Amino acid sequence: MSDAGQAPPGWYDDPEQPGQLRYWDGNRWTEDRRPAGATHETSPTGYQTGGYGAGGASPPSTWLWQSIVATLFCCLPLGIVGIVFAAQAQSAVSAGNYAEAREKADKARTWTLVSVGVGLVAVLAWVAVVIFAGGFTEFQNF
Repeated sequence: MSDAGQAPPGWYDDPEQPGQLRYWDGNRWTEDRRPAGATHETSPTGYQTGGYGAGGASPPSTWLWQSIVATLFCCLPLGIVGIVFAAQAQSAVSAGNYAEAREKADKARTWTLVSVGVGLVAVLAWVAVVIFAGGFTEFQNF
């Protein structure tokens, strides 16, 4: 599927994971995967009872543990937003609604990464203040 639009939307052999099928939406590969032996014919956004959930896709990573770590070590307010979205993604996975779970997990990932970024900027700013304040004190004593 190197040329966009050549193949119609559908399930094809996953180029990255042998033994898996991956959904080609007509333009690009989606993140929806299923075992090669599965016989579902629905699209990844349709509901599927039992089996692997929507269209046979595997459940997305909810980013729950990553959000918790970011909350504890980086930026509490933004990390909490990530935890809320991760919990909503976890609930959607439990309900078998993988499309909603993927949407909430994407938001959890975004807020978690923003939390980590803010935490890193704060630490770097603190280090800069300590270095420059220490250097300025030594300069005054000279």
